[in-house]
Amino acid sequence: MLTARFLEGMNGTLFMLLLFGCFMFGLYIARQIKESGFTRMRLQAAISIFVLILGEAIARGWVWYWRHLQNGGQSAEWMINNPVLMLGAFIEILGIICVIRVFAPDHWGRNVWIGSAMFAVVMTVMFFYI
Repeated sequence: MLTARFLEGMNGTLFMLLLFGCFMFGLYIARQIKESGFTRMRLQAAISIFVLILGEAIARGWVWYWRHLQNGGQSAEWMINNPVLMLGAFIEILGIICVIRVFAPDHWGRNVWIGSAMFAVVMTVMFFYI
């Protein structure tokens, strides 16, 4: 039981820190737009990290709540089939694709994010059928 409570606590702590990170990136993005418009690379980097953190926050918050219900002895089967986890994962996938696009070295080409995304999808489909 201690391990389950520890896992719940870790997810809760991470969820709260991710929310705080989203808030800080949101403030940074707003300040950058106000000062410089939408053209700066730092803004693109901040937006990509913001989207990544937002998706992770949604997923971690849902897992935290799920763990809380499980530790309380309540059935939480409906939470697995709820679209919140899928929404969080989708947003996080978009965020990491944006991070790859923004931070990839220029000499790799502009579309390295497309190859990365296609590789991830192919690997996922292969593991699904294995």
